[in-house]
Amino acid sequence: MPPPGPDSTTKRVLTCIVETLRRSGAHIDLGPRLRKVFTAAGLSQPNMRLEAVMDGRDESPLYQYCADTLASLLPKAIEYGIATADEFDVESIPERLRTEMNAVGYAMVVGTVVAAWCTTAQP
Repeated sequence: MPPPGPDSTTKRVLTCIVETLRRSGAHIDLGPRLRKVFTAAGLSQPNMRLEAVMDGRDESPLYQYCADTLASLLPKAIEYGIATADEFDVESIPERLRTEMNAVGYAMVVGTVVAAWCTTAQP
């Protein structure tokens, strides 16, 4: 969860990443929809689990991971009109994220993964 406030770097970076992925065709809401996907495929209700990587340490690599992810998506974000070429100083993002997280006492959260499984009757 990004820190409160409309102008936080964390909120802007995460919004840019998610919106770029969404406009590129990624199913960013697939995890919560897996129940429907399973039943539409004729399977039983799945067991599901959500996991994420969290790290609140100052030396956490997650700050750089977010900056690297943004840097790789930035050309598409600019193409889609989500960001401008001069809006993000990618080099300063890890430190800005670290500062914001420390200011509100949050740990950085990335890599949310949903696993879903079910069993079927043997033929």
